[in-house]
Amino acid sequence: MTKKLNCQKCNQDTAVELCFDEDIDAQVYNCEHCGGRHVEVEITTPSGGHAVSRFRLDEDD
Repeated sequence: MTKKLNCQKCNQDTAVELCFDEDIDAQVYNCEHCGGRHVEVEITTPSGGHAVSRFRLDEDD
């Protein structure tokens, strides 16, 4: 499923396909504009709501 997220490197909205990286056991995506790699750092589920993921820019990129 494609989502629109904001890149923390170039600050542009980007269409992303989330992928699971088995090496780090987390979801990741790459910005379609600058290629910045983002790694999921937290998943929260508000009561009665949908899961919300928070991402950080992978500085090793």
